[in-house]
Amino acid sequence: MRAFWNASVLQYFSGV
Repeated sequence: MRAFWNASVLQYFSGV
């Protein structure tokens, strides 16, 4: 589950 949230954060930072 943590891996999923980690990927989400990475994608969010990538978008920023």
